[in-house]
Amino acid sequence: MIYLFIFLICCILLALSKSSVNAEITEKNNSLTKFSLFITFFLLWGLAAFRYNVGTDYKVYSLVHFPRVLAGESGVWEPLSTLLVYIGNFIYGYVGIFALIHLIILSFLLVAIYDSSENITFSMSLLFLTGFFNISLNLMRQSIVIAIFLFSIQYIFKRDFKKYLLFMIIAFLFHKTAVFYFPMYFLYNLKFNTKRLCFIAIMILPVSYLLNFLLNFLTQYFDVYRNYWGSVEMLASNSTSGTLTILNIYILLMFFLIRSLARNITGEIKKKSDLYIYIQLISLVVIIFSNNFYLPNFDRILLLFTATQIISIPFFFKQKFNTYFKVLLFIFTIIIYCIAFYQLYYLKNTTGTFPYQTFF
Repeated sequence: MIYLFIFLICCILLALSKSSVNAEITEKNNSLTKFSLFITFFLLWGLAAFRYNVGTDYKVYSLVHFPRVLAGESGVWEPLSTLLVYIGNFIYGYVGIFALIHLIILSFLLVAIYDSSENITFSMSLLFLTGFFNISLNLMRQSIVIAIFLFSIQYIFKRDFKKYLLFMIIAFLFHKTAVFYFPMYFLYNLKFNTKRLCFIAIMILPVSYLLNFLLNFLTQYFDVYRNYWGSVEMLASNSTSGTLTILNIYILLMFFLIRSLARNITGEIKKKSDLYIYIQLISLVVIIFSNNFYLPNFDRILLLFTATQIISIPFFFKQKFNTYFKVLLFIFTIIIYCIAFYQLYYLKNTTGTFPYQTFF
């Protein structure tokens, strides 16, 4: 399995750099870490750029989207995504387009991991185990948006609204799903407490009805999404909800557990933990909503929030609580993710990324 082999190489390189944790400036600026990330970037980029007929959307891009964009048809893709198609095609045809798109995804993503992750090696493992890399081979425009958000999350912590807004606007010009990220900035100072959790739990059902109404309305307005309702893709998307529900409930409960056990979650650390908990709660709301109303391609929306786990989980494991329990929890978490990855992305092959093929 080439994915596992490549990611093992990447994780071993990062672990050997002795700079997995970004807590100290001397470690963060370690040249060996930067070199390891540089090698990691090219390994992952090569895997994505030189694939052939890998991913459920590969033929859709090659036979439908790219030709329509290059033919000058308006409204097919957002402005910056359209520009990427023209530039990539000029460089080296369709291969150039795939290569250029993942150049942007991985650039933002690895810089985000380097800047914001508390454990680079752990985050690299989660990049694989969450299925985000495999999914990015299909949902390329949305993956650009997610990568830009993960990069921009540092501006939420720094309270730099202008830079955050700038990058969200750029993300929106790649794909409209970036609109979901605009409110995230304001969650940072929203203190999390039990009463607010109960309120969220009570409001999930009525909000679900409201969102269902709005989505039906928007589906009629934006013709591009109309074909998702009742489609095969929609049914396949919702067929994964059981595994994703269990996984995301576990992650949320783990966050609560670590928060209750940790001795150092105060001040800015507490605000960060609150933000990550809110984002995880939103993930569960999306799942509950999809289970009740069969949200078309709900996993596309869910991915916007669950991808944050690449950074949020290492953050929680960085907190100070019983070392032996932390090791056991770490092992159990990795096992849970391995089971989910095996079931969703290998056994069911929901992303169509197995087996891997290249045109070489």
